[in-house]
Amino acid sequence: RLQVLGTHELPVSFRPMRGATPGSWGGVNYMWTSSGLLDHAVLEYGGAVNSMLYVGTDQLQILDSVFRYSATGGISIEFGSPLISGTQFISNTSPYGGGLYIDSSSPHVVHNIFAGNSAVSGYNNRGGGLFTYSGSPVIEGNLFTHNSAVQGGGIYNDMGSPIIQNNIFTGNLGAGG
Repeated sequence: RLQVLGTHELPVSFRPMRGATPGSWGGVNYMWTSSGLLDHAVLEYGGAVNSMLYVGTDQLQILDSVFRYSATGGISIEFGSPLISGTQFISNTSPYGGGLYIDSSSPHVVHNIFAGNSAVSGYNNRGGGLFTYSGSPVIEGNLFTHNSAVQGGGIYNDMGSPIIQNNIFTGNLGAGG
């Protein structure tokens, strides 16, 4: 069980010791037997191989945190359904789901900000802010602004059944939104 407990005034920071370029370090993994809480965490300049945070469990809450400047996406969720609330996804890149990638999962993604993320350099190039491949995520009350992708600048849904309601989309670039 990994608990990261910061405060608004003093968040817990995950970043490289030297340099400040996207991909300067790997990331944090919560596998299927893991549980935990990230509260007021800042993860930045990671994603050397995979996203800065990999989630494969239902037993995780991500609250009031920041994921920015990742070379391979902010968060990837596969076979897990965490709660993500009050979190910012800023200037992350990935071939799909620059801010958040969801596969075979049903997380609750509520009251977050997705800003300036992009899906680039791959055959997919979908979902600048958020990409859902399968599952039934609840995506509610979020702000998607100035994200970009070839398809779905804000959100791209491939085969999932998401519930998308009461979100704000502004300034996103990509076919279909």
